[in-house]
Amino acid sequence: QIGERAFDQFRCPILRLHLNKQDRRILREIEAPSISQLDDDKLVEFEAALRAYLRGRVRKQGNVTPPTALVAILHDPDEVLPPSDKEALANFVQAASDLGAKAELITAKDFHHLSEFDALLIRETTALDHHTYRFA
Repeated sequence: QIGERAFDQFRCPILRLHLNKQDRRILREIEAPSISQLDDDKLVEFEAALRAYLRGRVRKQGNVTPPTALVAILHDPDEVLPPSDKEALANFVQAASDLGAKAELITAKDFHHLSEFDALLIRETTALDHHTYRFA
């Protein structure tokens, strides 16, 4: 879990995390080594992880007409009183489709994918010291 959190925070393909020996939940240092610093075993592991990561995010194109725009809709499915409920979010997705665009629901964990979209619709409560401010 600490590795995933570090990757989400720094978006670096190769990270070396140095943890506290007594408490491995405490991070002491982070390095971003180059690919040339990986030994053969780690290089194979890196290539497999990179393929899996890209396979999950690359959009497949078929005979379908591509959308005019890709819209991200930021929401928090766990928010108690969200600005938009599930029905409203579904209506936003449908409205985008009706206009020839494609809307995709995203959460705070998807910040690193934001550049894949043409527009962002924020449908969760915002604040200056909140991840929504970074998204905006």
